[in-house]
Amino acid sequence: MVLLLVDPMSRINSFDKDKFIFFRNGLILTFDPRNAEANHFHLLESYYSMLPADPVHEPRESVYFCGADKGRLEMIHRVYEVLSQRGIDCDFHVQIPKSRKKERKHPGIGYFLDSIPYQHVINQIGGCSCILDLTQAHQSGVTIRYFEAVCYNKKLLTDNPYVKELPFYDPEYIQVFDDPESIDVEWIKKPVDVDYGYDGRFSPLRLLDAIPSML
Repeated sequence: MVLLLVDPMSRINSFDKDKFIFFRNGLILTFDPRNAEANHFHLLESYYSMLPADPVHEPRESVYFCGADKGRLEMIHRVYEVLSQRGIDCDFHVQIPKSRKKERKHPGIGYFLDSIPYQHVINQIGGCSCILDLTQAHQSGVTIRYFEAVCYNKKLLTDNPYVKELPFYDPEYIQVFDDPESIDVEWIKKPVDVDYGYDGRFSPLRLLDAIPSML
């Protein structure tokens, strides 16, 4: 039995945790280093399958964000305020629960109550120059935004310092910040021919090939 965890343990309730006993004689994989160390799970740093992008418009200098609230709404708003006030074109799409629908603070942000089709996300990424990545509370592993940045050759603006330990980290293409006020907007504005030299290593096919040796 093989279990792949794609959310941090903080988002899994205690009832589900009890079920992990069924996988103890098999393999539990997680994307999160903190969860791997605390629970003796196997850390899997890469798995992503590319889709062809059909950009909604010609690529332009802009920062794209797409994601659910997940306790990050205040930070999303702070980053949007800092970037927009400093002349950065922001294309933000946020899924919020119905209980928070009155918190739609910024007319420049697209708020949604339902999830956004992933193909639409990829098409939006194709038309931006930089992707914003914001982690959830108690999360140490990177989100899917990191893989998208590498695969589609986009700059990545992230609050996750763990990204510096990953093989495709390049400060010319990736900026890590701990406070929105510290974001270097000149780095965002600077035209760069982004090329991570992606070699296909995130492919799920490679994951399937590697699993037998992990068991």
